[in-house]
Amino acid sequence: MKYSVSLNLGNEYIGANEKTITANEVVETVDEQSLAREISHLNPLIPE
Repeated sequence: MKYSVSLNLGNEYIGANEKTITANEVVETVDEQSLAREISHLNPLIPE
């Protein structure tokens, strides 16, 4: 999994006046064959 990390110098929405760190997952798309292979890898009872 890939993440995007940023340093916030205070965030008034959450009431934090100090530095905070935000980590967001980077969304990637895959083709059907790759997804089927990964699902089958995680659960061998499901055929690819």
